[in-house]
Amino acid sequence: MEKGNEPRETGSCFFCTTPYQVLAVISIVQNEKIKNADVYVYDQFDGYAELIRKLENTGLFRKVYPIEQEKMLLEVDLATTRLLTLRKAAMLLLYIKNMIFMKSTVKKYLAADIIYKRIYVSTNNFAGRYTILYYMKHKRNLQVFFFDDGIGSYFSDDSITKIRLYDKIGRILFVGRKAINIPFVKQIYSPEFYASVKRISGLSDAGQATEIIKITPLERNDNNDRIVSDVFGCLQNTDISQDIIYFDTIKAEEFNARGRRVLDRLISNILKALGRENIVFKFHPRDRYYNKELPHFDDSRIPFECFCYFNDFSEKVFITNFSTAVFTPKILYDQEPVIVFLYEIMREYMIIPIDTGIVEALKETYHNKERILVPGTVKELLGILDKLK
Repeated sequence: MEKGNEPRETGSCFFCTTPYQVLAVISIVQNEKIKNADVYVYDQFDGYAELIRKLENTGLFRKVYPIEQEKMLLEVDLATTRLLTLRKAAMLLLYIKNMIFMKSTVKKYLAADIIYKRIYVSTNNFAGRYTILYYMKHKRNLQVFFFDDGIGSYFSDDSITKIRLYDKIGRILFVGRKAINIPFVKQIYSPEFYASVKRISGLSDAGQATEIIKITPLERNDNNDRIVSDVFGCLQNTDISQDIIYFDTIKAEEFNARGRRVLDRLISNILKALGRENIVFKFHPRDRYYNKELPHFDDSRIPFECFCYFNDFSEKVFITNFSTAVFTPKILYDQEPVIVFLYEIMREYMIIPIDTGIVEALKETYHNKERILVPGTVKELLGILDKLK
């Protein structure tokens, strides 16, 4: 859109790739009373089209747009490009094309009837990235926000600030040097937890962040209850009767074959020690092979953050190898459930090592640090479980 023909309406836009991000956007818009906000939702999770329809019905946003990534943006069948070298070449050619014809690229998805003064993204996603670069190229006043994407937002900001060499060259050629270090505001639920992670893990300062501000979680009231329930399909009477919740992960991605058998035996011991009637399993949303015979949450597609909104988990016990979902009650709502991590018992069977510093950071933010437990042996675990009965 040429200057002189630009729309007079101004507003904000959000780019979301996960339901977690959608809930964060609702919190930001509600608590900051942001008007004239558009939301762009990627087709990267099951039920995204239905979620878009429900978001439209809330009346919180000016418009809600889908981002059908492969259909609208990639324009190349990467699935047929099987050789890694050819795949990289195809991506590089696509990048060059998008940088040269940036206006045509953003016109495929970006609203033409509004100028955004604020752009909110959680990750370095395609549409959000090109929107920011397009605005910078045309010298528009713009404020960039990177908002909470879950546990990843509390580690390094490399995922949003680190630029590959070819991208650095492209930005200088087609946008200018100003596109190399883009200042942004980091907006997260728990700046305290972020500071703790940074201190324990030795992370450097948050890239080019000019400010770190807190997202205030949604307050419980009838209107917000209705919005969360309608958008995410989470019933308002989601009381979880069991005292203990086991958070599973996708075993094939986390453990070797022997480790999967060891974990199954460990789960059997946990069920025997605690009683099947006292425990419920929260399976990973992408797990298609979970044990349906075990007592479990009815719909794993409902974000756990919604259960945190409707429930107080302060008196619950969480057990997990290393599911990041167990961090959510503390980060979002300052609730402190007992958490029993199994990773020290399972460490030798794990495919990818984990950064245990983040557990230490979580423990540092707990008022009662004894509620974070990391047994090193099965015997030690059984002793803990016996005390938790």
